[in-house]
Amino acid sequence: MTHGSWAGLAAFLGMSALVCAATVALVTRLYPRMGGTVSARGGRSFSASGIRGRVASPLGALVIKELRRVATLPTYALNCCVGLVLMVVLAVALGVVGLEGLLASGAIDGVDVTAEQAAAISGPLRAALPWAFGFCAAMSLTVAPSVSLEGRSAWVMASLPLSRRTVLGAKLLANLALGGAAVAVSTVVLLACGRVGVTCALECAVVATGMLAGLSSLTVTLDARRPNFGFSSPNEVVKRGFPMMAGVVVGLVVSFGCAFAAFLASSSLGQLAADALNVGVPALVAAAGMAAFLRETSDEHVYA
Repeated sequence: MTHGSWAGLAAFLGMSALVCAATVALVTRLYPRMGGTVSARGGRSFSASGIRGRVASPLGALVIKELRRVATLPTYALNCCVGLVLMVVLAVALGVVGLEGLLASGAIDGVDVTAEQAAAISGPLRAALPWAFGFCAAMSLTVAPSVSLEGRSAWVMASLPLSRRTVLGAKLLANLALGGAAVAVSTVVLLACGRVGVTCALECAVVATGMLAGLSSLTVTLDARRPNFGFSSPNEVVKRGFPMMAGVVVGLVVSFGCAFAAFLASSSLGQLAADALNVGVPALVAAAGMAAFLRETSDEHVYA
């Protein structure tokens, strides 16, 4: 990328360090303020007349609780929402320069092709592209450690007069709400710019949604079965928890495997075969994850 220039390498390293420092400074400065704002709003008292008409359902209240946790816990947000940011960034990059331009630009490490070579393989690569969005979705599992993050307050959730499906479903819906927003923004950008085609843009949305729904359902099921309430630091369950690791590994294997399969299918069998794979596999992943979730939540006990 720097074409053998030491000055270019130094500029690249300096810019990278500057971006990292700016990100850390921004997060450090904004998160405490954001957390204080959310806590202050959550702790306000309301009169009886003011509450009328504002009472949310138990499910809605629990979803808001989960979203507030993401907003007030930096480790949680930075590790579980990075995929959503990358998804939007990827959509913007594709919308601005297109797939061929992105490949020929040298921005992807290890990929050095000319514009002619990029155009020659653009068809199969476009068939595999939706799985890049699927992998971004697999990196965005806020629900994976959500049960364990209840920690010593888990007894409060267990004592609520709510079904297991309602409590765990709220955690799942919060994850789907965050992911759905990123998928919607990415899809609008891809469709508005028109550089990857309508079919490819819609397949990106389908793959990302299917992977997000299936893996989030699977990981919350795993965390509910064996929660770690005795952690000493949130990093233990956010970074090193089994549900998170399982979700990312499964997402990695499925995304890269299906991207390779879609590339081969488009090259040898035609685009229709790749389209069928890009729609069918996410549907199967979502169905399998939801089946596991529904089976797990058939029990009335919140935390068995």
